[in-house]
Amino acid sequence: MRIQARIYIALVVLLGLTCLATADWRMTHLPLFASYLAICIVTSGMKVNLPGILGTMSVSFLFVLLGIQDLGAGQTMLIGCAGALVQCVWKPKNGIRPVQTVFSVANFAVAIYGAHYFYHWPVALRLTHGTPLSLIASSLIYFFLNTAGIALAIALSERKSLVETWRRCYFWSFPFYLLGASVAWVFSMLNEHGHLQSSLLLLPVIYVIYRSYRVYLCHLEDEKKHVEQMASLHLRTIEALALAIDAKDHTTHEHLSRVRTYAVGLAMEMNLPEQDLEALRAAALLHDIGKLAVPSTSSPSRAN
Repeated sequence: MRIQARIYIALVVLLGLTCLATADWRMTHLPLFASYLAICIVTSGMKVNLPGILGTMSVSFLFVLLGIQDLGAGQTMLIGCAGALVQCVWKPKNGIRPVQTVFSVANFAVAIYGAHYFYHWPVALRLTHGTPLSLIASSLIYFFLNTAGIALAIALSERKSLVETWRRCYFWSFPFYLLGASVAWVFSMLNEHGHLQSSLLLLPVIYVIYRSYRVYLCHLEDEKKHVEQMASLHLRTIEALALAIDAKDHTTHEHLSRVRTYAVGLAMEMNLPEQDLEALRAAALLHDIGKLAVPSTSSPSRAN
């Protein structure tokens, strides 16, 4: 891991601990808190793998939004951090990674802290009291802090663009957060007016959101596999041409390998995107393709 990524992760963990230490930890509405916590832990196991990275996403954010409305900051952070922990350790794709787990929990804590205190900010309450606008705004803050924090860690670790990483891995989930804010507001209103049994009708909506996650990401995964297959076919074609160049001039093979190594190394130092690196790898193998049209020194025309 690059030193920049290590420093950033340490800062996020420190900030997350600070948020946990300074939050309001008064334990109010204990039955409601216990139910939100239990359902959040269960739904954290309903996760989907994100495209292009090792991260996952679940529908547990709905109960974080409910906690932002109905509970204190400490209780809401406990719900979110417990869900994040379960999400990291329950059937991990590539084994449990302690650093990744600690960072994810701390990042959740920071995002929840910012969203909760914005929702209960006196100015926000005066402007949006009795409307879902404050919850929608809080959900957007939670979405941005949570996803941007993880995307920056990935960008620093893999020397990628932050904007491109965030757009590719997380921007697609933006509408789901808006829908989740609406569902959480309706759920809270039904509960506030004593219609808790009616709010159970929203549970199928939660499942629909989860299934939408899965269907959309499966579609993305299929497209990714198709692109990778086409790229592999193109690479094999390029390698066949490189072999033809090598057969024409036996001193060329090591030269092609060196040019590719140097070109890709310089491009990585310049932080060029991955698609440019792939183009450079192909160009390095083909930059001497003109030799195929040069007559051999042992051809009859040269002998005469």
